[in-house]
Amino acid sequence: MKLMRWTILLCAGVWLLPMPPEGDPLRAREAAMTPDGKSMLSAAARAVSDARGFCARQPEACQVAERVWRHVRMKVRYALRLLDARANGAAATPRAAGPGGIARPGDADPLITGSTTRPAARQRPRRDSESTLTIEDLLVPWLGPDTRRRKR
Repeated sequence: MKLMRWTILLCAGVWLLPMPPEGDPLRAREAAMTPDGKSMLSAAARAVSDARGFCARQPEACQVAERVWRHVRMKVRYALRLLDARANGAAATPRAAGPGGIARPGDADPLITGSTTRPAARQRPRRDSESTLTIEDLLVPWLGPDTRRRKR
């Protein structure tokens, strides 16, 4: 995490550095060294083909990356579910886990939030005491100083 933070900060710092003016020799030298579109396109194609073959060369690294990705995705989904439950005022209910504490595949999707519909079996009945506030209940009376002039 620290490496990613420093990379982002370094990129932001480089982006904020000033650019030399048009007549400066540094700018002319860089323009001469800038590759043309063909060489940039061929370099990008080589990079893509190299990236595609990475999992064939290093299958263990790809398996570990997939496990890490699943773990991160699970944590993000759980955080979003907690955030949604907090925003809607409901308690987050943890889903049941399968053997060994691993979530069952049927419980992973879909992510139920306040904006998605729930299956009929999971919908809870609405109580009469819910959603009873009116706009007058939400308005706050003025608590500032009295602005009327006092007679002396």
